[in-house]
Amino acid sequence: MSVCLSFFFSLLLLFVVVISPLKLPTNEINALKDLYVNTQGIHWKWILPYNAVNGYPWNFTNPVFANPCNESYPWQGIQCIVGTSNYHVSAVQLPSYLLTGKK
Repeated sequence: MSVCLSFFFSLLLLFVVVISPLKLPTNEINALKDLYVNTQGIHWKWILPYNAVNGYPWNFTNPVFANPCNESYPWQGIQCIVGTSNYHVSAVQLPSYLLTGKK
């Protein structure tokens, strides 16, 4: 019985994490997208190798990578904090990514 109960709670936890993951508020995603677009993000110099330590290039289209605060696939240059029901961007640091834009 204990094994079944443990298995049930494991499945329940997995369901909660997969179905209702923490997200970043839309206004914060939009601000990051504006930064990316207006500073030629497609030409930024990313740090290699891509991994959970260095982070990954910013991706606004693939649902697996579209959350900059995802602990498995964090975005490069982004630091996040966990709020009560959402992630929040706490810092953006892109000192050597070759950002360009209008002054």
